[in-house]
Amino acid sequence: MSANHSFVILEIAKNLISLRFFVTLLIRTRLYGLFTNLPKLAAFINRLSVLLSDKKTGVIYYNMKIHLDCIPCFLRQALQAARFSTDNEKKQEEVLRACLTAISESNWHATPSEIGIRVHFTVMDVLNIKDPYREKKIKSNAIVLDMYEYLQKEIGNNNDPVDKAIRFAIAGNIMDYGAKSEFNIHDTLQRLKHEKLKIDHSMELRHDIKNVDTIAYLTDNAGEIVFDRLLMETIDKTYGKKKWHVFVKAKPIINDATLDTAKQAGLGGNENIIIDVIDFGRDYDDRTDPAFLEKLATYDVVISKGQGNYEALSDVSRINFYFLLMAKCPVVARDIGVDTGDILLIRQSRKD
Repeated sequence: MSANHSFVILEIAKNLISLRFFVTLLIRTRLYGLFTNLPKLAAFINRLSVLLSDKKTGVIYYNMKIHLDCIPCFLRQALQAARFSTDNEKKQEEVLRACLTAISESNWHATPSEIGIRVHFTVMDVLNIKDPYREKKIKSNAIVLDMYEYLQKEIGNNNDPVDKAIRFAIAGNIMDYGAKSEFNIHDTLQRLKHEKLKIDHSMELRHDIKNVDTIAYLTDNAGEIVFDRLLMETIDKTYGKKKWHVFVKAKPIINDATLDTAKQAGLGGNENIIIDVIDFGRDYDDRTDPAFLEKLATYDVVISKGQGNYEALSDVSRINFYFLLMAKCPVVARDIGVDTGDILLIRQSRKD
């Protein structure tokens, strides 16, 4: 079998179910012979996708699950949030003990996002505070807004403004206190000016957005959302004005963008931008709710930013997702099959 055939097989598998899950299934069921027969393999994957999909929407729900390496990272996030909120070490210890209990009682077959949400609700409960990252989010937005005119000129003077805006949007994904305690957006912008995307489906994205009127945009972090605004503006200038349906978090979680963050970033008051919220709680996340996924499936293009959205939605099928992110976490990088630090634009699923 040729290398090209092998690549096609892997791409088919990745677009329907997690490659990790797919390979494990083949090993456990000893279906190695399928790799030598492309039609049989395609038929097998199709039957498997039907079994895994919701009977009403056809959406597949197998998503990235946590790894043992995620557990100490949850605790790092909890301690970081506690230290942002109080200098009292006894209170910080109380936070860690409560989070250890919350993690031990969680379903370890859940996604990292699901357990992360539970951890941060625990932090806020112990500290009796609504938003440990409030000041960090305001500062992050302010840093990028101060660069806005410079960034606009950098994009406008480039031979390929959309490519530059995409790179800036991915660079903004470094502004993630869930993955890193410290980051430097200026250094990251310089690094990404010429660095190649490890996975680059930007041509497919360009092709898809040319002929659509409405695009869904799932945001990630404060500060980063200002770069998202730049990307939306650049797409409008290049391909004609679109209607943007921008989703932010309904309530504070780490430094994720909320409605207030979006308005501070300059997304409020634009007639072609509708801002909506994704709700979540200690035991639920609307991103994986069938009704929300059915809604996303109505869009021809869904741009999704960051690791958290990738973790929650990476293997959802029949929605035309484009994931823009930096693989900051070794677990996420391993799940995708890239190196930590790689920049990515991944078309994960294709609509029928």
